[in-house]
Amino acid sequence: MDGVLAIVLAGVFWGSVGVFARMLSSYQLSPFYIVVLRAAVAVFCLGMYMVFFRRDLLVIKREDRWRFFLSGFVSLVLAHPVLFLALEANPIAITTIFLYTSPFYAIFFARIIYAEPITVRKCTALALAVIGLLLVVNVFNLEGWAVTPTGLILGLVAGFLQGVQTLTMKNVSVRYPAVPAMFYSFGTGLIMLWPILLLSGVPMPLKLPLAAWLGVLGIGLINTLAGFLLFTYGLQRTEAGIASIASMLEPIPAGLFGYFILGEQLEFIQIIGMAVMMAGIVVAVLPAKGSAEEVAAEQEMMVL
Repeated sequence: MDGVLAIVLAGVFWGSVGVFARMLSSYQLSPFYIVVLRAAVAVFCLGMYMVFFRRDLLVIKREDRWRFFLSGFVSLVLAHPVLFLALEANPIAITTIFLYTSPFYAIFFARIIYAEPITVRKCTALALAVIGLLLVVNVFNLEGWAVTPTGLILGLVAGFLQGVQTLTMKNVSVRYPAVPAMFYSFGTGLIMLWPILLLSGVPMPLKLPLAAWLGVLGIGLINTLAGFLLFTYGLQRTEAGIASIASMLEPIPAGLFGYFILGEQLEFIQIIGMAVMMAGIVVAVLPAKGSAEEVAAEQEMMVL
C-alpha cells in the first residue's frame, strides 16, 4: 500500500471519533479516561497479536527504548490531554483550525531533523489543505466565537504537539514495523498516563453498561488501532511533512460521518471546502506518482 494512501485511510478512521464520542458522552466519562481506554484496547490487541502470532516483533533494541518513551509521552501524556483541554476551552471549529497548524511545525522540524526538503509542491498542497479546512469549519461565520487567552494558548500548543507527535512517531516507525512501533509507543504512554490520572483524581469506573463498552471497543479498534496502525505504516513510506498534510483529511470523513450517521447538516461552503482539501491531498501525493525526472525537478525547486 502507498504511504500517503495509508495516511489518508488513517484520517478516515480518525474521522469516526465524533460518532463514538457521541455514544460515550451520555455516560459522562472523562475525556482523559477515554484516552486511557482507547489506548488500552489498542495495546491489548497488539500485544495479543504479537504473543500468539509474531513473537519476533516483541524484541526491541535497548538503545531504542528512549524513542518509544518519547513517542508515548508526547502522544498520550501531552498531545491527547492538551487537545481535550483545548476542546473544552474553545469552540470545536476554532480548535480544529488550531490543531491543523501542525503541518507547519512538522514540515519545518522535518527539514531540520530528517533533512526533508520544503518544496513548492509541498507548500501548495499545504495552502490548499488550509484553505479547504477554513471553509469546512465555515470560518466566515464566527459570530460569538470568542477565544480567551487560555483557549488561544491551548489551541496553539495542541497544534504544535500534534506536529511533534508526527515526528516522534516517525522516529520509531523508520526503525520498527508498524505493530511494535505502535505497541511500545502507546504502551509506554499508557503506563505514564494512568498513574497521573489516578493522582489527579480523574474518575475511571470499570462498571459500565454493555453499550458503553461497545463504544469503547469501537473507538479503541476503529479510531485508534486501525487509524494509528495505518498512520505508522504510512510514516515508514513517506515524508513526515507530507504525512502531516495528508492527515488533514480527517475533517472530511468527520463531516460525512456526522451527516450520514448523526444527522448533522452540511452547508454548501463546507462541501466546497472538502473538495479543496482533497485537491491539496492530491497535490501532496503527486511527487510519488511522477517519473524520476519529475521528482528530481521538484527537488530542485526547493523553498528551503
